[in-house]
Amino acid sequence: MLNANAPYYQFSGDSIQQHCSPRSQSPPKAHRWIVLLIGGFLLFGRNCAYDTHASLRPQVISALYITPVQFNGLYTFTHLPNVFMCAVAGLWVDRCGLPLPLLALAGCVVVGQGMVLVGMATGHYPWLLMGRFLFGFGGESLTIIQSKVLSLWFHGDAFMLALALNWGMDRSGSLLSTWAPPLLCAHSSLLFTYGVYFLLTLVCFCCALVLCLLNHGQRPDPEAAIVPPDVCRLPWVYWAVCAVLCLGYSAMLPFHVVESTFLQTHWYPHDSVGAGRAMALSELLSTLTLPLLLYTTHTSGRHGWLGTLAAGVTCGAYLVFYVHPTVSPLPCLIALKVAQASFTAIIWPTIGIVASPYMWGTAYALASALMNLSCGSITLCAGVLCWEGLFQLLVGISAVACLLLLALNVWDHRTHRILNLSERMREERCYMSGSEINAEIEYLLSTSLTAK
Repeated sequence: MLNANAPYYQFSGDSIQQHCSPRSQSPPKAHRWIVLLIGGFLLFGRNCAYDTHASLRPQVISALYITPVQFNGLYTFTHLPNVFMCAVAGLWVDRCGLPLPLLALAGCVVVGQGMVLVGMATGHYPWLLMGRFLFGFGGESLTIIQSKVLSLWFHGDAFMLALALNWGMDRSGSLLSTWAPPLLCAHSSLLFTYGVYFLLTLVCFCCALVLCLLNHGQRPDPEAAIVPPDVCRLPWVYWAVCAVLCLGYSAMLPFHVVESTFLQTHWYPHDSVGAGRAMALSELLSTLTLPLLLYTTHTSGRHGWLGTLAAGVTCGAYLVFYVHPTVSPLPCLIALKVAQASFTAIIWPTIGIVASPYMWGTAYALASALMNLSCGSITLCAGVLCWEGLFQLLVGISAVACLLLLALNVWDHRTHRILNLSERMREERCYMSGSEINAEIEYLLSTSLTAK
């Protein structure tokens, strides 16, 4: 089994220990990028199907005769199974390898979207809830599987770059789902729109089959298999990063669910296509800015400080919507989407910095489980709030995320100094000689004690 060749760190009080995975021969580069492309399209299609409801919120509420709280329940039911399933998926893939979990979870996405299509055709709301539950059972866990796939094919600094590019392709699904569904619905019907996205999930299942074939020779490493007690060995800084991710995502999803309705209420009355274009423009610009951001973090690091900036911009954009809801939406909407995309691409890969590569499957799974618990709870609660109450909640959550990141950056600067290093700098520090490592650790300990 190929293991990621990336340095990671273990924290114990005021001490820091560096560990390097064994250097192994990388797979052919052409094959690596094919795996990245196919896996990226798998997440792209899943994200398209996941976000179909958001841009069609008024139409779905009208067609099914449901309340806004019931509509938000479609997203809550999607996230509920991921509270436990993401953790199970991480342990599953670490112990059993890739093919079986990948096909099973991709199959859940197809069956779940099929049930959603049946629910829309019959107008039966419980069918939609069951379909979204099954869709969520496999959908979010595919991100965990794809993170593990990339860890097998990309090593060292290339892994972080591939992981962030994978997130960029995932977000491209949101771009299509904000623009295409209202257009399809306006020229055909709501049922036809959901049928198109059901076919897209079938294409995603074919991508999962191809990934299984490309990873056919991979087998689980007995030494890399994680048992539940090993979760306690994850450093406290990992849990701090998880808290930041939970806060950041809790500030994103509630607005994403009501974004189309918010635009139609204030600027595009009864014009879902116009609102979809505004949403698509902001998603497009946020996706296009990712390569520059990825290059910056790849070469110079600054994950922590850039993440703090992204959380601050998110808070500021929500504050403008709250104080001046009649101003032109595009500047704030673009700033908000760019900041949220940046937050995702910057903070999510930092889990690979603070956790052992052999625990990446479990570490990313636990982070996803906690994020889904927080997102599902906040989204359901947000369904009963008015616009003013919603933006007060989102401003508060994003402000707390910004302050927590700021505190984490200050701690990192005064002690271990790894969160804002580039990948090359971390590898150089990791592969020093023994005397150099001891000198580095002594320096870190002295600076930590001096700070105290």
